[in-house]
Amino acid sequence: MELAFGRGQGAMLGKKFDAACALFEAIAREWPDGERTPEAYYWWGVGEYRRGKGLESALPRWRELVTRRPGSQWSRKVEIYLPA
Repeated sequence: MELAFGRGQGAMLGKKFDAACALFEAIAREWPDGERTPEAYYWWGVGEYRRGKGLESALPRWRELVTRRPGSQWSRKVEIYLPA
């Protein structure tokens, strides 16, 4: 997981948002209970947004984050963007 996460972060820094999204999605799917999975959901949403799809494309990722890991620091970061 750590290797995939590092590759995802590198892709984000290199503005390779398609690759970053694919890596963070893989982390979320392959390690649903992983320690860094909430962070992967967060960055997956950011990647969707940054690749030009807008906030609406990030929301499904962030809703899933809040549903699967309520109360995590990553959930708290995105709650402001989610409709009540």
